[in-house]
Amino acid sequence: MDGSPEKQNLMVDPRLYLDVVVKLLTKVPPGKITSIPHDLIPFLNHNELSARAYETVVEIYGWQELLNQGEIDKLKIAKHQAIARNRLAKTALKDTIALLSGYNYIYFKGLLAAFYHPNPQNRHPGDLDILVQIDQFDDVVEVFCDNGWTLQKSVHWKREKKIAEQYGFALVLRHPEIPITLDLHRAVVDRTEPFWIPSSDLLKCKRYLSIDKNLAVSAPSVEDHLAILALHSVRHAYFKITWFYDIYCLLNSNEIELDEELFRKRTKDWRISKAVNTSIALTQKIFRFRPKNLAVDTSIVEIQRTLNRRPPSLIMRGKDVSPRNLRRLTGLIDLQDSRSEAFGYLKRLLFPPKALLREFDDPEISLVQYVLNRLSRGFGINRQEPKKSYFT
Repeated sequence: MDGSPEKQNLMVDPRLYLDVVVKLLTKVPPGKITSIPHDLIPFLNHNELSARAYETVVEIYGWQELLNQGEIDKLKIAKHQAIARNRLAKTALKDTIALLSGYNYIYFKGLLAAFYHPNPQNRHPGDLDILVQIDQFDDVVEVFCDNGWTLQKSVHWKREKKIAEQYGFALVLRHPEIPITLDLHRAVVDRTEPFWIPSSDLLKCKRYLSIDKNLAVSAPSVEDHLAILALHSVRHAYFKITWFYDIYCLLNSNEIELDEELFRKRTKDWRISKAVNTSIALTQKIFRFRPKNLAVDTSIVEIQRTLNRRPPSLIMRGKDVSPRNLRRLTGLIDLQDSRSEAFGYLKRLLFPPKALLREFDDPEISLVQYVLNRLSRGFGINRQEPKKSYFT
């Protein structure tokens, strides 16, 4: 059975799914749960949560009675895969950091998000995300290519340098020996999106963090990284419980102290307050907890509206859109901090600068075709196959 949220047919109440998954992630007994949804394992595998679920099943009384041995074995295999992927990612990250010596950069998401998990090895890491000072970007790309990394095709990989710098487009590079890719960013989000975080702000407030033995990275401040994770969780054409679990673990961590005043100021200055507050409120709602810091008042009318657009049934299905509507687009609009921001975003979308209508030697496309391409590639309105784990 295909485990992607788009193809899963959730025949049971989505609230039961949510209850089961949350209890598995927070390591609590099943309580009143007497049966498991038939396609729980594919769901956990797709959301890369099986390793954490396996620990709960073998350590917390009551879970093994609800699963058969075959299901438990599948969770165990997924845990071994997560550990193996972690090792690969750490090796690739060490190689990356060595090549970045002398450059101004920060590493974010991935293994850094896992750092706040109860057991970091349980978080299945994806690719590496590195933000580089923009005037050093080309030099960094050259260094990586000279050391065997290969440039991969991506959405904006053929953009001219001037346009790529102006809009903060990223490039993707593949490790020469390990099946890991590096997303090399000029900006955390590019300027074709409705949100913007100045790279200079992030690089000025970086810190050095040891995330593993013999592995220290240049990282964003705790406040900045939470803002990045929260924005990431709600700005895509789909949802993953993993992203909200990252936020839950960070807010629940005893290893950090969050400066709430600084966090609120940063997100306000970047005009992402509503999007970030929606993400934190969703995390509170999903995991039924109130964080020690940064708790969001979910009774605020504007937050209620954004939450109502993202009910548990939608979160559990993973997708925010269908091919038949513009739910993704309207979902982004309701995350804007003001009406003027929403209007500005629509204006940029419908009337883009001419520079974005062509790529290198390609012929210039029409405005209509550009908008259709953006809706297809950027907003996910056309059906797309979900990303597959390297091991599956």
